[in-house]
This record gives sequence, structure tokens and C-alpha cells, in this order.
Amino acid sequence: MLGSLQGNIRRAIKKAEDQFDLAEVDAQATHAIKVSDYSEKGLELNYDQPYFEGLASSLINAGKGKILGAKTKDGQVSAAILFGWDSESVYYVSGAADPKFRSSGVLSLLLWEGIKLASEKGLTFNFEGSMIESIERYFRSFGAEQVPYYEIKKVDSKVLGMITK
Repeated sequence: MLGSLQGNIRRAIKKAEDQFDLAEVDAQATHAIKVSDYSEKGLELNYDQPYFEGLASSLINAGKGKILGAKTKDGQVSAAILFGWDSESVYYVSGAADPKFRSSGVLSLLLWEGIKLASEKGLTFNFEGSMIESIERYFRSFGAEQVPYYEIKKVDSKVLGMITK
């Protein structure tokens, strides 16, 4: 199954398998990593800890989600991803890596585990895409297929009405 991945992703996964132990982790640790990651990038997270914990709790309590984390040999949570699923797909909901471990391949390992989870459940894996080119390219290196989506809006505007006539 690893054969369908690009070589750089296969190498990153194999490297990370030697460095990290996989375990379910809590929403608080996951959110803290996300905040740290965004802060390092100079970005502001558009949701707070109670929201994320509520979302994760709802999925997990319904038996429709889990947070998979990667821990260093000394027990530090280095990365985590919240996966959710329905009757068709396992979804990459939210995830992040501690900035210290960004180049370790740990997120590739966790995404690979999500793909394996989908396979075990007989479901597809949905990366949920990205409009950010580097992220989209990264997802494609797993063999992901880009699926365009369209947004149709109705705008009640006299100005637009006059322009389009």
C-alpha cells in the first residue's frame, strides 16, 4: 500500500515510524499544538479551544471520530490529527505538528494512519483539500485526486442587477 505514495512521502513515513509512537491523545493537547503551529507561522487560529474540544468530543462520543497523536520516545506529543467519519469517508478534520517536529515526517505518518483507518473501515479517505497550493501539492503526494467544487450564490443587489442586464 505504501507503493502508491510518492517516494519522499514513503521515506518520511518510514523515518517517522522509528522516531514516534502512535497513541490517541486528548483535544487539549491537539489544540495546543495547533495554536503553537499557527503562532510560529504568524497566523491567527479562527476557532478557540472550547469549540475544538466540543467538536472532538461530539465526534468521539458518537463513535465517529478519534484524535491520533504521535509521541516522542520521552512521551511529548509532537503532532496530532482529529479524524472524523461517516458512512462513506474518513475525513481529515484538523491537525498540526509542533514546529520543532515539522520536518520529521510526523504529519505524513499520521495522515498515512488515517488512510489505513479508512481502508480498515472500508471507507474512502477525504483530505478535505486546501486552497493553499503547497498544502494541495502535499496532499497530492499521497495520491489524492483534486476534486473541484463550485459555489453558487444569490445576491440581491440592484447594482449587480443593472450590471448583468
